[in-house]
Amino acid sequence: MTPDPILEEVRTIREQLAAQFQFDIRKIIEDTQRRQALSNNKIVSFERPKITLHQPDENKTSPS
Repeated sequence: MTPDPILEEVRTIREQLAAQFQFDIRKIIEDTQRRQALSNNKIVSFERPKITLHQPDENKTSPS
């Protein structure tokens, strides 16, 4: 497989960040969340949007 310089750079940075926090995933997540909170960048959410189903209008009369 041909070496991918971008992938190698990402892996190197990931390794450096992990080592910075002694490979403790909780510390890595806390730092990431802290940096996201301070960032002005849009954060992507993978939560599904809440869908509101159409509610019948109570003021309308139904046919008899």
